[in-house]
Amino acid sequence: LHPPIPDHILLKPWLPQTALLAQTNLRLFVSHCGANGAAEFLHHGVNTVCIPVDLDQPAVAAYLADLELVQKLSLDDLADPVILRGKLLHALHTDNPHARRAREVAKAIAAEPHPP
Repeated sequence: LHPPIPDHILLKPWLPQTALLAQTNLRLFVSHCGANGAAEFLHHGVNTVCIPVDLDQPAVAAYLADLELVQKLSLDDLADPVILRGKLLHALHTDNPHARRAREVAKAIAAEPHPP
């Protein structure tokens, strides 16, 4: 019923998130945008699309979207493959301002002194 997943896309029920986010060849991370995960993807400066579902996720995603750090999608966007594909391709664009801002935040985090 579903088209095959291309070889360059990794789809798993669970992955070690911090190890995944540390990969330098990661081009896009799709997250529900909970506070802990958001701190992790911002720390690594990863280009992220947020699809919040419940709890803290809608507020965190809205806040980060307002700061232009992520592109926020709704659950309704998942229902239309044409809209979803367009938004994900936009997020992958090399001149994506959200990705650029996320990298800037990661540099600022890394520049902060860390106490012993």
